[in-house]
Amino acid sequence: MITVNATLGTGLYWRGGQILELGGPLAVVLSFLFIGVLTWGVMQCITEMLCIWPIPGALSVYVSQFVDEELGIAVGVTYWFVYSMSFSTLVATSAAEFNFWHYIHESRVIQGCVIYFGIPLILVFVNAVRIEIYGWLEVATGSIKILFLGVIIVTLIAINRGAGPNTRPLGTSYWASPTEFDTRAADNWGTALLMSISIATFAYTGVEVVAASALEAKWPHPADELSTIPGTPPRSNDPQIGKSFKFSARFIPVLAMIGYTISGLVATFDIERNSCALPRLSWLSLDVEAGCTAPSNGAAFVAIAKMSNIPHLADVFNAFLVFTCLSCAATNLYVASRTLFGLTTRLDGGEGQRWYLRVFAWFGKTDRRQVPLRAIIFSAAAFWWVPFLQLIGGNNTQSSANTTESSLKGTRASVDMFVEVLSQMAYSAVLIVWACECLAFIRFYHWCV
Repeated sequence: MITVNATLGTGLYWRGGQILELGGPLAVVLSFLFIGVLTWGVMQCITEMLCIWPIPGALSVYVSQFVDEELGIAVGVTYWFVYSMSFSTLVATSAAEFNFWHYIHESRVIQGCVIYFGIPLILVFVNAVRIEIYGWLEVATGSIKILFLGVIIVTLIAINRGAGPNTRPLGTSYWASPTEFDTRAADNWGTALLMSISIATFAYTGVEVVAASALEAKWPHPADELSTIPGTPPRSNDPQIGKSFKFSARFIPVLAMIGYTISGLVATFDIERNSCALPRLSWLSLDVEAGCTAPSNGAAFVAIAKMSNIPHLADVFNAFLVFTCLSCAATNLYVASRTLFGLTTRLDGGEGQRWYLRVFAWFGKTDRRQVPLRAIIFSAAAFWWVPFLQLIGGNNTQSSANTTESSLKGTRASVDMFVEVLSQMAYSAVLIVWACECLAFIRFYHWCV
């Protein structure tokens, strides 16, 4: 269930609308399908190695063992960066969703103290509980998120059939030009599609996190200790582990691909591509020709609910998205902390070592509850400052005499662009990690044969 929690975040709800605006309805379907097939193949490689050798920091260790030690360290650091940064960007995204309610949007006290400081602190405390309790929290939140997705899909279908008051059935009218794209972002539809595929990676980041929780999972039968790799720690020979990992590899990427594609497809029937309610790329100017007067930071699903005229449906959908975003942030913090713990737990922090090795080794320790609390705190604090950037020119309050409205908008656009660049750095880096894991599997396969 932790894989469901890590995968089912804001990638579908928020980035799906961005893809629709960028590349049109067909790009939404093709992007989610292509990355879904890619992640399925990656998970086959990772699971094969996990079934034989579950170990802390598995993704880094596999590359170190079968490809190159330094590359393995780089993969581990990159993987930690992906999830530590995504923890902060998800908090920033949740703030954008909170701003849907005007009383929050107009209060910097709530934004700064509650959303940017209080919520991450709560997520740190959630990750600090015993792993048995945290596991049940993952099961509960993952089940709720799957239920939410089902409710949203059914509701969007009903809206398309004209369920809202004073609305008409939409049918397939918005698919009249399936390859229509944003000409300000790309010169042709092929380029827009490639950009959309890159954005869709955001939605699938997390399918591999089963590797981060492999050693903390509670298996139902005692395992025999058997090591097949010389010079490595013993591994579990319990066949139940292999069955569980194979389920994660075979079905979760497929289920995610089906869920993303269906929900994205249904959304394209309910909102037109050039709607001002869809989020744009941060470096694009306002689409004046479409009548847009302000940038949109909301999700397409919330915009559809609002246009349906069904009372309070947009509020319910937005609450769904806030819950999804924060639960995904908690899971990403878990993955980041376990990755950092796996990297540092193998370091020798003795007196004869260099000072920076002793510092890093300090993060490879657990508390009396076997929780890597030091790694959790550092992973949360590393990029905690990123969401606070949104407070710069963040609302529409009256500016001072020396600050014009245009300069505030320019500052805000620069901040949004910077946060999006950091986000894209993280989610593009996961492709490098996936490629290295596939290379490690190829070397592992030839080593076994």
